[in-house]
Amino acid sequence: MNQTKGVPTSTVGKERTEAKRIEELPGPIPFAELRPEAARALEDFTYFQRRYFGRVATPWQAEAAERIAAALDTPDEEYFVINAPPGSGKTTVFTHDIPIWLTCRDRSLRGLIGSANQRAAQTHVNRIKRTLMRTMPEQAPLQDVRRGRAVDAESTVALDFGRFQPLDREVWNRDALIVMQHDDIGAITEKEPTWSAYGEDSGFLGQRFTFVVWDDLVTPKSVATVEAREKQQAHWSQIAETRLEPSGVLLLQGQRLAPDDLYRYALDLKSGEFDEEEVKYNDRGEEVVTDRGDRKYKHIIFRAHYEDRCEGEKSPDHHLNNARPYPEGCLLDPRRLPWKKIKALEANPINNFRTVYQQEDVDPANVLVQGEWIYGSERFPGCLDRQRDLWELPPGVSSDGLIIMASCDPSPTMYWSVQCWAYDPVSEFRYLIGFHRGKMDAPDFLDFNRTPESGQVLWPTGRNSPAGQG
Repeated sequence: MNQTKGVPTSTVGKERTEAKRIEELPGPIPFAELRPEAARALEDFTYFQRRYFGRVATPWQAEAAERIAAALDTPDEEYFVINAPPGSGKTTVFTHDIPIWLTCRDRSLRGLIGSANQRAAQTHVNRIKRTLMRTMPEQAPLQDVRRGRAVDAESTVALDFGRFQPLDREVWNRDALIVMQHDDIGAITEKEPTWSAYGEDSGFLGQRFTFVVWDDLVTPKSVATVEAREKQQAHWSQIAETRLEPSGVLLLQGQRLAPDDLYRYALDLKSGEFDEEEVKYNDRGEEVVTDRGDRKYKHIIFRAHYEDRCEGEKSPDHHLNNARPYPEGCLLDPRRLPWKKIKALEANPINNFRTVYQQEDVDPANVLVQGEWIYGSERFPGCLDRQRDLWELPPGVSSDGLIIMASCDPSPTMYWSVQCWAYDPVSEFRYLIGFHRGKMDAPDFLDFNRTPESGQVLWPTGRNSPAGQG
């Protein structure tokens, strides 16, 4: 086969034909002039997916898209943690389908696709770019058609909504792209492109966006150690979150991997605003104020299997591959995550089914300490306190009458945990005051003499420390 600079001639010919078709495309088409099918696609995400991507959509994806679109219409910043099981198509829908849909609805949108590394983020943005340039409808793989997962697309977004690639020398590469604007808007004057790629391993992120998607940041490596988790949390609070424009929407999406992963960290962040609907009353008519409405992030969960909708043997049709998916049935996606696969995953403990596929903090049957004891629930107040530092008592708690005790937890891997607790015999509350976790052997621990004579003081003199209270 003849080649041009190492590229097959047939490939070069296709690229030239495609480039010519792109050049012949009309500019952005005003909404009033759209064909009926295109106008419908802007309002109906399920139809949008089928018409332009050939997807046999599942209801949960449309539910997520509609909630995101509604959040973009509010004047407030909106933060979401969205957890869905692996194999459900979540990365495709959040880093491609929804971004394309939102771009067709509003070309002035400025979005960020973030990932654990720059290469993965570039792959997502490059996929968006190719879709916006496509002039020939996609043909579904024959295998997917036979399994009922896909059909041939009917059109392309460029044909129905007009040209997206600018005629001028605007940014249009795998790191960022600026789409062509309507004539009444003109060129984009802001420095931020329409879509940008950013990896968690990249340098400083100095731009701001109206729509931000962080995809699958939580990996086995990021939850392997306390230090790795704390490093990711710091990056999230100091860089990732701060790139959102007022009235923008930020998504942190992926599957759960651990009870204290980044998703849990984000869900525990406070908004600083009090939700009056969270004022409740006990049996005696006393007002009980909870902080459950003071959450910064809204949590959207999609489970592989909805046990509350499952009728088991009474309704075996719910578990067929062609069964109706959630919310009518009990399976999120009977074709991608069939019942046979779910039962196999659930039977193997190594799959961590309750966390990874059901989006629970942890499988209650496998732990000594339940998650709701730590993070709180309707039954338990929770014990996690992020408002005070080491060697500080909670505000309003006096050191008078407290019993101070120390405990240690040795480890065969040489990671010891030494803790100092304060116990109030009146309220029967225990407060963790100080701790040290690090590598040491028995002599390191037993030979360490923490006494006033050594120049070290057990109690510092902080505002809320026992020493500071006299």
